[in-house]
Amino acid sequence: MGTLTEIDDYLRLLYAKLGDSYCYNCGKEIKPQTIEQIMTYIQNDYLNQKIYLLQESGRFEKKEDLTDFVKKNRNKVEK
Repeated sequence: MGTLTEIDDYLRLLYAKLGDSYCYNCGKEIKPQTIEQIMTYIQNDYLNQKIYLLQESGRFEKKEDLTDFVKKNRNKVEK
């Protein structure tokens, strides 16, 4: 019945907004983070280690935005 009325799509959206997300591996709640919070975490836990930060290229409106982002942020994380 859910697929006939496509109500399952609406229920999925509703539960995504009302429910809390938890990590499958550690069980901690997943919360939105600011760039500053992420950088602080990386600087404290991964100092002088090689890491890769990945992002979908489709999230940038123009190709130039992606190029500028890579140029500005392609360096070592140092404290």
